[in-house]
Amino acid sequence: KILGPALGGLLIAWLGASGNFFAQAAAYLGVFVMIYIMRVPENSTVGKQSSIFEEIREGIKYVLANPVLLTVIVIALIPPLFATPYMSLMPIFQKDIYGVGPEELGLLMGAPGLGAILSLSLLASIGDRIRRKGILLLGGLAIFGIILILFSRTTSFPLALIPLAAAGFFQLTYITGAYTIIQLITPDELRGRVLSIYFLDRGLSPLGAFAAVFAADQLGAPLTITIMGSLVVFLVLIVAWKSPQLRQLEL
Repeated sequence: KILGPALGGLLIAWLGASGNFFAQAAAYLGVFVMIYIMRVPENSTVGKQSSIFEEIREGIKYVLANPVLLTVIVIALIPPLFATPYMSLMPIFQKDIYGVGPEELGLLMGAPGLGAILSLSLLASIGDRIRRKGILLLGGLAIFGIILILFSRTTSFPLALIPLAAAGFFQLTYITGAYTIIQLITPDELRGRVLSIYFLDRGLSPLGAFAAVFAADQLGAPLTITIMGSLVVFLVLIVAWKSPQLRQLEL
């Protein structure tokens, strides 16, 4: 998350935008080779196996019967629609707001990665001392929204790196809270199915990015991110109000 965008900025400066995409496509050849040579042991599960549709239905049934899990999965719809699409607008900030080059665009894209590493290091060192995992999730996402609003009002390139790093910090705080809750309260035999339902939110990322770019074309990138951050905070407050079970959750 840090090195990739920085390298991408350098590739754009050296090879142009199209050359950068060709270089990235070539890099994926290495992934294909690794998958091809991978040898996975055969599944030796003993006993009757259900169909994939029965297993999915069982996972959905369990989520619907668990208010905390259902709330966590509903909250997962907020970031891809209203939070993470801010990254799609970085080229606009680089060119029109800050007037800097592609190397600086790499720094804008990589700053959240630095914040994410700091967040991960802090949360790993604290460990189980944070018992209110629901507050960790809700607070991380709400502050993420506030940080987006602050970033949208920043007109200086060097200063913009600070809220971007903070955005990465609190984004990972939210993600850690969500993963921890799902891992700890879901039975072993259902964990994979519940996580697969949780990961369905990834499919909304292109829709969120499309909406963000369209809004930026009509309203401007700064105002668009201000609205996005405000929606994140508003929706998190609504969820926190409607879900006392998640607010009071201790693990």
